[in-house]
Amino acid sequence: MAKERNPITNSGLRYGIVRVRTMSFFVDETKFRKGVDIKVEFDQNFGLDIENEIFELRLRVYSFHGDAPSQKLSEIIVMTAFKVEGLADRFKNERLRLPGNFIISLLNMSISHSRALMAQHTAGTVYQDYILPIVNPLDVAKVFFPHIFDGDELKEEAVFELNQIEIPIAKAK
Repeated sequence: MAKERNPITNSGLRYGIVRVRTMSFFVDETKFRKGVDIKVEFDQNFGLDIENEIFELRLRVYSFHGDAPSQKLSEIIVMTAFKVEGLADRFKNERLRLPGNFIISLLNMSISHSRALMAQHTAGTVYQDYILPIVNPLDVAKVFFPHIFDGDELKEEAVFELNQIEIPIAKAK
């Protein structure tokens, strides 16, 4: 496993990015209609490799014309893998406990990677001048992980049940 690059500490956790990868990309230039609003949606799933201390977040970003949401114009799935020191210590009884603001930081970096890779992949297409909008990671997290909020307030600790982890990349012990 690659060593994290330039690790930092957030909420007492030392972590770094070990991999960023485009898992898939799709663009359909034939459906583009000039002057028609383009909407963007995000989906996520994540996985764990407890033994190697890897937390992997995958974002799917897709676009469509506002009047035709079932017709995708583009889609990218970007995986960002983070090495999190002591991840195993935070995984007990089929539950993973992480600081809420740590989750927001990981999500923020993953969104930025997705934006950059989408721009790279759409260069030279009719979508090259359409850059994914800047989004507030707290707002995105409220949709992806509503259980880490108490009303509008981010909880100090986020708890994930193993069944919430949609892509286990290695069997958790």
